[in-house]
Amino acid sequence: GDDLEGSVMWDVAVMLARLLMDETKYPNKFFGDRKFIELGAGLGLPGMIAALRGAKTLLTDIESVLPLLRQNVERNFANSENPGVAKLDWTTLDQDLTAISEASAGNPTVPAAPFDVVLVTDCVYQERLVKPLVDTLVSITQPGSVVLLTMRARFSFQADFLQMLKVWFSGMPLHPEERHLEGLTQVEDLGAWRLKRRAIPASHSPTEEGSHAAIPEGS
Repeated sequence: GDDLEGSVMWDVAVMLARLLMDETKYPNKFFGDRKFIELGAGLGLPGMIAALRGAKTLLTDIESVLPLLRQNVERNFANSENPGVAKLDWTTLDQDLTAISEASAGNPTVPAAPFDVVLVTDCVYQERLVKPLVDTLVSITQPGSVVLLTMRARFSFQADFLQMLKVWFSGMPLHPEERHLEGLTQVEDLGAWRLKRRAIPASHSPTEEGSHAAIPEGS
């Protein structure tokens, strides 16, 4: 259920956190003076790593997850550079984005859309949330925004999610190295992508043939 998603440290979150900690792949300039948001943050590990590396970061999830998420932030940050925490339910997107914008206006340390980088780890676990998640990604980004996406292959509708992303995002699979995967289970099922928001939507056919699991390269 939704609450379980916010109380477990999933392997894909650890993998993305390790990638973000790797200065050979993501140097300091990737974080400095940039606005990051983590969707479906759960325990918030990747977003907290981004904040520690200098990004202005907002961790988001559904309401029931926020108390534990806030507790994790309080335990790991003791100064004003801590990441913000906010409700962002993809099914009440407009309402929640308005609340985030209002909070940002009153507190400059809380970033608001559009975001430069979006972190998404194992958020595709219910088919009914696929379109709301895609709509959210489009709403909170602008041309050139980066999405770092990781997920474990579990459901057939994950392919539909990747296919829908092609309309607004281009990009390529990432290839985590052994040091990013150490101690994780069934690593052959873990996928990672770096996507970039298009300026205009690409042509798209629901019956398009070919691999649904790959996002075409490009910037």
